[in-house]
Amino acid sequence: MLNWIKNLIGVYRVIREVPTYFLLFLILNLVFGALGLWLPPMLAAADLHASSLTEFTKAMRAGNGYLFCLPLLASASMYVFREYKESKNSEFKDIKLMAFFLALGLMVAMALFLAPCVIAQFDLPQSVPSEQQIRSPIGNLGIGLQMLLTLLGLTLAIFMFCLESIDDFQEYGIGLKDKTRKKLEQQMENAESNSGLKL
Repeated sequence: MLNWIKNLIGVYRVIREVPTYFLLFLILNLVFGALGLWLPPMLAAADLHASSLTEFTKAMRAGNGYLFCLPLLASASMYVFREYKESKNSEFKDIKLMAFFLALGLMVAMALFLAPCVIAQFDLPQSVPSEQQIRSPIGNLGIGLQMLLTLLGLTLAIFMFCLESIDDFQEYGIGLKDKTRKKLEQQMENAESNSGLKL
């Protein structure tokens, strides 16, 4: 189990080989994609009558963390799934499919947690009885959970970014190769060693 985790972490070393593309990935997604997270606190910091922390909390209560991560994961998972389908000679099809389904599960969870954030923003008429106004603000626990899932989603998106190039840098994912491929390589190595012994 520990070795498998080390192998997963090793995939991130692909970043060393494509630093320009990774920097562009971060700029596009963190600067523009996460605009709803960092812009309100930044504007509040320039206003003496507003609190950056308060504005960040309001942004999280509105579900902006989920709104940042959902499109990011959707885009990254689509690229990985395309790699899985089209790279017929890839030795990492299993891990690509696993990452796709993991991203899919995380997106479903985020969508479910986003619903209360959206409902809390509804402007209901005063005639609606208070007991029917199911729009209580998201508490600190909900904000903490959103921050955790947002970081997890970003980490997974970066992992999938690395998976897109793993076939070009296979030394960083040796322990994650498909089982059938590993078995075939082992058989070939055994056959070569046996033929060497005969000679």
